[in-house]
Amino acid sequence: MSIIKEKLLLLRAQEKRPSWMSFAFINSGFQPQCRWISNPMLIEFTKTGMYRITTLEKERMILSIISDELHESLKNNNQKKELSRLFPPGYLDKPEAEKDYQSMIHNELVTSHINALEILKGSLIKPEVKEQELMEIMRALNILRLSLGERINLFESFQEELAEADPNYDLWIIFQIIGQMLASVVDSLQQQI
Repeated sequence: MSIIKEKLLLLRAQEKRPSWMSFAFINSGFQPQCRWISNPMLIEFTKTGMYRITTLEKERMILSIISDELHESLKNNNQKKELSRLFPPGYLDKPEAEKDYQSMIHNELVTSHINALEILKGSLIKPEVKEQELMEIMRALNILRLSLGERINLFESFQEELAEADPNYDLWIIFQIIGQMLASVVDSLQQQI
């Protein structure tokens, strides 16, 4: 059992259904979208040109747990399946060129991913962040989402809800929450363009 699942079980044991798991689906045309009863990440542009990020303690804890686990996998250069989307291929039909490409870019991507995760974790305790930090938070959320999507074999973000009995249900919920957080960051950045 992964660290994430163990810690989620502890969270679930504390209350029957944590508030961050309360959600409803609204069908908007072709693609169902998950809408949380309360937004998991509120971002406010301040008069000083900074961004104030508000999240609940449980969401910060979950982001911290997932970030730490992914950070450790990246740092140890684990070749886990859930990391494959973080290192996209450059050449699909040329194995030798792909090997050269990966050897050239892999370490750079690892460093970039780790930096984004560290900025995300540090920002969770800051009252306000700069635009550049918010952009790194966006990258980190995307990195976490890609990793979780691969881990639970999710190929489309609009895939139907997993059954609560599914062993990946908690990870799927977190995937959806991170998707909403990512949307909040994108919306906030777009408003300032």
